[in-house]
Amino acid sequence: MLQTHIRPDENGIPRLYINDKKEAPVIFYGCTLFERRLGVVDKEFKLAAEAGIHLYSVILKMGCMPEERQESIDKMCRYLDMILKHDPEAKVLVRANVSQYGRSAAIWEEKHPGDTIRFEQDAGLDESEMEAFDQRMTSVFSEDWRKEAEEALRLFARYFYNHPVYADHFLGYHLGGNESDEWFHLAYRELGNDVSPAAQRYFRQFVFEKYRGDEQALRKAWGDDTITFEQVAIPWPLPGNTNASKPYPHFYYKTAAEQKYVDFNEMNNVRIADLIRGFAAIVKEETHRNTLVMCFYGYLFELCGAPQSGHMAFQDLLDCPDIDGFASPCGYWDRDVGGTGQYMTVIDSVSAHGKMWFVENDIRTFLRYRREPDQPRKLEGSFYGIFSFTDLYEVWRREAGTQMVRGCASWYMDLAGEGWFYHPDFWEEIKALEELYRATLDITTPYKPELAVVVDPDDTYHVSNVRNTLGNTMFNVRTQCYRLGVSCGFYTTKDWLDGKADSAKMVLLFNPSGLTGERHAQAVEKIRCAGQTTMFMYGFGNMSEQEIRALTGMTIREQYVDGCLTTNMRYCNEWDGFVNTSGGCASEVNPRFHVTDGATAVWGCYSDDESKASFAVHEQDGWRTVFFGGFETSIDLLNRVTRIAGLFQHGYVGEYVLPGSQLYVTHSSFPGEKTVYFPEVCDVYDYFEDTWYMGVDHITKTMDVGKTCLYFHGTRKEIEGWNLPRWTREFL
Repeated sequence: MLQTHIRPDENGIPRLYINDKKEAPVIFYGCTLFERRLGVVDKEFKLAAEAGIHLYSVILKMGCMPEERQESIDKMCRYLDMILKHDPEAKVLVRANVSQYGRSAAIWEEKHPGDTIRFEQDAGLDESEMEAFDQRMTSVFSEDWRKEAEEALRLFARYFYNHPVYADHFLGYHLGGNESDEWFHLAYRELGNDVSPAAQRYFRQFVFEKYRGDEQALRKAWGDDTITFEQVAIPWPLPGNTNASKPYPHFYYKTAAEQKYVDFNEMNNVRIADLIRGFAAIVKEETHRNTLVMCFYGYLFELCGAPQSGHMAFQDLLDCPDIDGFASPCGYWDRDVGGTGQYMTVIDSVSAHGKMWFVENDIRTFLRYRREPDQPRKLEGSFYGIFSFTDLYEVWRREAGTQMVRGCASWYMDLAGEGWFYHPDFWEEIKALEELYRATLDITTPYKPELAVVVDPDDTYHVSNVRNTLGNTMFNVRTQCYRLGVSCGFYTTKDWLDGKADSAKMVLLFNPSGLTGERHAQAVEKIRCAGQTTMFMYGFGNMSEQEIRALTGMTIREQYVDGCLTTNMRYCNEWDGFVNTSGGCASEVNPRFHVTDGATAVWGCYSDDESKASFAVHEQDGWRTVFFGGFETSIDLLNRVTRIAGLFQHGYVGEYVLPGSQLYVTHSSFPGEKTVYFPEVCDVYDYFEDTWYMGVDHITKTMDVGKTCLYFHGTRKEIEGWNLPRWTREFL
């Protein structure tokens, strides 16, 4: 019987084990959704098998209703047969989507009125647009649907676990649901959250359970002396629920009258996490814990911290023993030639919990997007595009190196079965990278960042609208941190407080407003340590001035107005003349925070009121805090603060360097001379160039745009003992 697990190895990095043997987690995903394209996908499976890639992924829209269940099993058998005819050693990960869409959802609605998604406002979509958008979906708040879906999954898992042939080829279950299998609420960005009768029923039940059936507790929390549980209803219009919503008067829900919005946001996220936990437990039970279970979740950065998304209950799933890993595509806006391939999640929290992050490598190959040979590359935002073998392979090499350092998995993905991977040279490249990954499995040790970027997903429930505020921090400042030239990690607030980021000399708190109660005392202890620098972004939610001062050493006060305030700044004193070139500085917000006392130095003030300090530092007993009153910095600003904090500068500022314990990964965004620095004198093996640098603390090379380097460092004797496969691949 096949046994597959994710567990930390002897060095503490999450690893894939198949029958207790450590394996390189390199997978090929062939899209099996479209009948007319299965012929192309079959050819890609054959190329993968011939290259010796034995891990595969397929997608299945599961039928939940009894009359649909056998068809789901039959389809999965067919997909397995497609792969096994090419590769008898194949292990297959099934992406099983348990939601109901289209006609299936319509049939369900006929039998269960009110169980299909309803939106707060009509977007005016015509019938063809509705079909293309696939917005007909059974509500995830339907308890009847959940029971049917759980039963269907249970029977499916039981069938394949006990099958005499297929059981030995089942790698695991990638549980999918909601929009595009990724568990964020269907169409929430365009149409808002579900307010169907099913959602209404669930919200009432959620509130009843949260307040333990105590009506007086509900009335106190909601600031309503007459409300009863029977009267609880989804409050709308909901602030920030759609892009068409009017701006809410202030950023953070603070009053009892606004608690209903907080509860609704919490419900939207907790429900998704609870569903995933339930489905995961079923698979683990039916397979006797012998198969992988994973899901798309935790897109904290790409979804901009939006509480409407359903992805903010990430800590609940990080702590869940039935989930082995999580997945997402790499960041869409900085992924191609010259990019960083940034992750959508708090990647280092995932690893710290012994779980594996699976990168969906859906980078568009030039077999799908063609350009004329004489058409020059054009920089569009942070995209360069993929136009050649050289472009593609440099990006793949950057991605593979990053995964080796961070212990991640990846599937190369033909997103729609259009032949993106139908080229034999692609598979020679993928196999060579897979062999290198395999060779590093026993040598790499956990990544130890000096900068910890900390996000509090739970506290986003209190945010009225992330657009142009926290969204700028989550999306844009995340990108800047990948380009700082320092060792940078990403964590949840709870994991930082629990000691999972203790290698960090500097902590950047994206949304510190949740540091209240027991967390406040823990945070004060973390912050007031000699050698620590802590930087606070924007504001403090419901904290008192005394609590803020305990955290920062400064008196920081709120400024409220009728309307909005900007966070534009002018820099002063030793920062005089500095230009912070980020557009997010113009964010409009209410309230605004400013320092009135306790600053060792003031570095900036608000442009429209220079009496109010917006950027300041406090130093005391060897620890340091920095307050920045806006939502978006720049690379230059953050780089200057990291230097003040004493972080080691590895070079490549504005580009990409990932300084792992045994392996540095670099990727150039601009042509020119590049220098990478090591914290001590060492021997360095430039892997792709097959070149040694002996007794050095830096390497300088001249590069074109999009050049990836892998630098193994230590002593030559140690590195040669790793028996890395010699790189012989050349670009076509």
